[in-house]
Amino acid sequence: MIAVRQGRLARKVAAAIVYDAVTGRIQHVHRHITLEGGLEPDRCQVEKRALEISLQRPGREVSRMKVLHISDEAMRPGKIYRVDVESVELVEIGTRPIPRTGRVRAVGQGETMFPLVVGELVEQ
Repeated sequence: MIAVRQGRLARKVAAAIVYDAVTGRIQHVHRHITLEGGLEPDRCQVEKRALEISLQRPGREVSRMKVLHISDEAMRPGKIYRVDVESVELVEIGTRPIPRTGRVRAVGQGETMFPLVVGELVEQ
């Protein structure tokens, strides 16, 4: 795990992917953030919680699920991944467009900034 600085609190992030062992399709990406002074889970605890959360969605078979531990920086925004089931490695398989953001007017409060989907962009 890699220590990260966020404000005054040191934190550590444990990341794991739950994937289909037959297809390599990612079912769930789990991150556990431990703040300064908190107890860090071991790998088994991270795996157990990741599987619990993944199984909350209907239609998933626990017998086909496996867990791969990754670094928190292994997955980049806007990229599509799967797990190569033979080498058991994370593989980038494509790019997904990142939604643009724009300026909008909040009624009665002047201008504010918050993210919008491109189709909802209000020009000034």
